[in-house]
Amino acid sequence: MLAAALVTLALLGSAVGGVGGARAAETERPPQQSDSAFVVDLEGDGDATTAVTVVFDLESESDRTAFESLRQNETKRDRLENRTESRLQTVVTATAEETGREMAIEATDVSFEVDDADDRGVVTVSATWRSLAAVDGDRLILGEPFASGFAPDRTVVVRLPEGYTLENVTPVPTDRDDRRLVWNASTSLEGYEAVVTPAEASDGDSQPGFGVAVAITAIVGMALVRRRR
Repeated sequence: MLAAALVTLALLGSAVGGVGGARAAETERPPQQSDSAFVVDLEGDGDATTAVTVVFDLESESDRTAFESLRQNETKRDRLENRTESRLQTVVTATAEETGREMAIEATDVSFEVDDADDRGVVTVSATWRSLAAVDGDRLILGEPFASGFAPDRTVVVRLPEGYTLENVTPVPTDRDDRRLVWNASTSLEGYEAVVTPAEASDGDSQPGFGVAVAITAIVGMALVRRRR
């Protein structure tokens, strides 16, 4: 069941184009890898905000028409939100059965943004995925649904919770920084696993009592000197 659900997950982005209009068939330039993404924004309790982002080239008449039609038409927006939530729910149900964890999709939302500098319109459909990552003590382990061979048609981005650091990950990300892991479109994520843990405190913060102890010793020493005088 999970394998079939992964096909649904891979097609999430097409829900935007399908509701928006003829974008997929008529756009004047093919979308670039940086144009769209499946984003997983992890939280410390294992929940995550997942988002599918699709970019419209507003220099293209067909793209602009599709983008504006979707943004201004409440019925189309509701249809997109419901379609995405339904597709995500299929994946969530299969992933919950595979992992044995209770999961849920909540707070699905559609947002729009215009990038005037690049003349692009951005449509983002987001939702909260409860218990996407397993919690093992203070570690978060993200595996399914990606581990079962999800090969996305868009860039996959995983953002770590604030205050967490990466312990290990497979496959190797295409790009990464302290809190962001990126895999290019069409990268096979079979066997995927990312383990993150709370970041260790810096040396300056790890021994807060040391500075206080030194200060107290200095004050006591000064007091003894004064008494002797």
